[in-house]
Amino acid sequence: MVAGAKQLAEKIVAQSAKDTVLKFRVTNGARHTTAFSTTLSFKLRAFLHPSYKERT
Repeated sequence: MVAGAKQLAEKIVAQSAKDTVLKFRVTNGARHTTAFSTTLSFKLRAFLHPSYKERT
């Protein structure tokens, strides 16, 4: 699954505009069921609170 995600990230970067920034992170111990809910949570928070900065 991680290899497929990395390939998708590379494809997005290759086909994106120069000013597009892709944040890609692999979380240790994550499974498909946890990855979706975590990503959704982060993105909703960023959308609803634009001043929110994700932890890196």
